Amino acid sequence: MSYLRIAFQFFGRYFYYLLLCCPVIHVQAQLHMNFDQNTPWSSQWSGDVDDFYINEKGELQLYTSQAGESYIFTRFKVPEDSIQADLYFRMEFSPSDANRTFIYLFKDTTDTDIANGYFILLGENGSHDAVQVWKLKKGQPFLLGAGSLGAIAQNPAKARLRFRIYRDGLRLMSSDYSGGILFEDDLEFFDEDFKFGDSMYLAIRCQYTASRADLFYFDDISIKALERDTTPPVVVSSRVLDSERIKVIFSEVPEENSVMNPSHYSLNRGIGSPEKVIYSRLQPLEAILIFSSEVIESGISYRLSVSGLADPLKNSREHHMDIFYLSPPFPGDFKINEILTDPLAGGEDFIELVNVSRKFIRLDSLYIRNTYNNQTRMVSSDQVLGPGEYIVLSKNISFLREHYETPDSVRMSEVILPAMNVGSANVTLLVLRDGQEIVIDSLDYHQVWHYPLLRSTKGVSLERINYYGQTMDRHNWHSASESVRFATPGYKNSQTLRSNHTQEDMVIMKPHKKMLTPDQDGTEDFLLLEYVLDKPGYLATIQLFDAEGFPMAYIARNTLLGQSGAVKWDGTATQQVLMPMGLYIIFTRLFHPDGQILESSHVVIVGQQF
Repeated sequence: MSYLRIAFQFFGRYFYYLLLCCPVIHVQAQLHMNFDQNTPWSSQWSGDVDDFYINEKGELQLYTSQAGESYIFTRFKVPEDSIQADLYFRMEFSPSDANRTFIYLFKDTTDTDIANGYFILLGENGSHDAVQVWKLKKGQPFLLGAGSLGAIAQNPAKARLRFRIYRDGLRLMSSDYSGGILFEDDLEFFDEDFKFGDSMYLAIRCQYTASRADLFYFDDISIKALERDTTPPVVVSSRVLDSERIKVIFSEVPEENSVMNPSHYSLNRGIGSPEKVIYSRLQPLEAILIFSSEVIESGISYRLSVSGLADPLKNSREHHMDIFYLSPPFPGDFKINEILTDPLAGGEDFIELVNVSRKFIRLDSLYIRNTYNNQTRMVSSDQVLGPGEYIVLSKNISFLREHYETPDSVRMSEVILPAMNVGSANVTLLVLRDGQEIVIDSLDYHQVWHYPLLRSTKGVSLERINYYGQTMDRHNWHSASESVRFATPGYKNSQTLRSNHTQEDMVIMKPHKKMLTPDQDGTEDFLLLEYVLDKPGYLATIQLFDAEGFPMAYIARNTLLGQSGAVKWDGTATQQVLMPMGLYIIFTRLFHPDGQILESSHVVIVGQQF
């Protein structure tokens, strides 16, 4: 037993001596290096590890001061099935033969002169630098292929690369030259001869001049088993650009032939497939579907069906998406509906718009200009205005909500407006289209348009009376009612009506109601004398008589009329004195330059609310 004990002691000491004296190379089961500050990377790599360090961005960075070459390597266990290799590199210079990188993804030995494997070469002379893929066979290099020409020729030269290596010999390289993760297939080749061992080496070799000795960066290096992609590409979002084009965004880069096939897309409501599909590899996640002339209408919900869209692995599934045409504004779509330019202390000017069209309209293309001082401001808002909806634009929308006690549902957008004088100014809505300014609506307002018996216009807005009346017509504007605190930002005006007359009627200054109570309470505060004539160009003289036939005041004198519209009377006389309660006769005489004369008279009552 003593001899056996001595033998165990001898061999134990000998085995311990071997552990101390023989070099040990770590074999990593799954290679994954993201090089954060806590990664003990140097213990897992061999070679010139002192020439590298992990910088504050969590990248492996070459950090020397003399010209030369640095080489590091690590050993890893090769996955048994197909393989995925990922890496990121950046060289903050234009590569050349003197400053370049070799990344050996797979080597069966650390000695490159006799090794078998694959490596990528990053850098060459000239302006066509591409990611080159080479094969080593007993130390002899053979070029297998290259990615996009010139993709890494500039400063910085960078990319995130993904290699998919299938056991049947198929090799795919995908790249994102912005350094992101939107990979696009860049190279495909077959190599059935190379045999992977159970474990292999990954190595990085940098060649550099002194001025480039600290400008090499690496990150997110991993080699793992390839998980088969079973997820098909789908349309994740869409935008109707106009009545003929739809832009679609994909969840991943699709196979080019499938994305460009018009029959793979279909729009309901009898429209069908687009006439063609525009797709570019420069923007691989989007495409433009082009339909026949002006078939897509705003305000209608459509369903886009997608079938046959596939990725390079032929993953595909049918799916659907509801889309809506959000139209840009055209002349007459928006109306200036309310304006306040004399705000209370703590408040700001505001403009209210109303969508009088049947379309859903984006605000992001709208500009507001005051032509009196030529100031222009852009409406930076992603809001959409539906038919009949209002929106208020102001620098201080919280004040409007608090002071005017607006309903919770009102739409407001914080916008810096052009400077506007209290006395008068201009508000013009416009858009830029094909380099041209297109006016949507325009108003020249004046403070004298306010109700003349107001003590002050401070905090009082001017409200539009009729959407479809002329914006520039002073008779189409009136001070907001006291009952709504003198403004209605974001909802229906306190002073509003819509004419019941059509162009087929012949109407001569007919009051829209028989009685007015001019007390500024928002109810029957004024009369509109509406007219629809056979032609424009009449001059109107409108006179007010009391019940005894005595002339009391002129409402209008030789006022030029359009073919239709209205003249507003707020219950005051020429001297801006409120008329007493009673019965009055409104007599109208219209004269046309061609000699035609039209006359009418109507009875109205000036009353008082009790």
